[in-house]
Amino acid sequence: MAFRTITTVLSAAVATAGTFTLAYPAGITATELSGSGKIGALGTVYTSARNQVGIAGGASLITVTYKGGVTLPAGTQIAVEIDLFGERADALAGLPDTVVLPVEIEHDFGVVAASDADGICLSQTTSGAANLVIAGALATAGVATLDIERCVALTSTANLSAITFTIRGTDRYGNALTATIAGPNNNTVFSTKCFKTVTQVSSSATVGTAVTAGSENRFGLPYALDHIGDIVRGKQDAINDAMSTNAVGDKALATAATGDVRGYVVPTNAPNATRAYRIVYRTGLSKGVGQFTDA
Repeated sequence: MAFRTITTVLSAAVATAGTFTLAYPAGITATELSGSGKIGALGTVYTSARNQVGIAGGASLITVTYKGGVTLPAGTQIAVEIDLFGERADALAGLPDTVVLPVEIEHDFGVVAASDADGICLSQTTSGAANLVIAGALATAGVATLDIERCVALTSTANLSAITFTIRGTDRYGNALTATIAGPNNNTVFSTKCFKTVTQVSSSATVGTAVTAGSENRFGLPYALDHIGDIVRGKQDAINDAMSTNAVGDKALATAATGDVRGYVVPTNAPNATRAYRIVYRTGLSKGVGQFTDA
């Protein structure tokens, strides 16, 4: 049997025997619907059995009748696997019902602010190993909050590569994380982890020539990107964007030096507070391995 997976966010709670509607996938009509399917909340395993939802095709919308025993709250991101008449030729055929199914999701970054080289820490030096003062334009009361989850950039005209900088903060889900990075050498270097907030930037030795810390044009993802080939398409406004300089989620046990647990993407055209970005990619809906923190 063939199938299509549709993702949506529930506008209202759905109890047992409750219904909600979905738009038809491109190229699919009511006559192709077999009437059965599965449902799961994004970010969890699919524990539903086949036929836990009823599927009925209308003139313009698909009506889904939920048969599960737990009410799905309003705002829940769900994926519905709709069975179609025909042969099922995908690699998932024959797998048990309890399995994380890869789905195709579209993530809207929205309008993204331009990178800000000193938005976290203004130009400064240190005497010995010390914390940098977080007082850039993105900071309030010593905490920098980025518009979206982004990598952190360090910039200096000096050779600070022998100094290790440690960045602490939180990700989009509020999880604490720690990243280390060798300092710049008359250039800009960036963290391999993405941050939503930055609460501390520290140096392992004296910073004799000024350094700044700010936001970088590397956008964190909500769910793990397992393979670069799982990126279906990127968009900047109405323009296709290859987003070709990307990183997959690092599956290794997280340390201060490992990469981002979910990965990131880099737009071709830099954000400027007017450009809006979206990405469509396939994901198993994992939030990645646990973040590392030494806080």
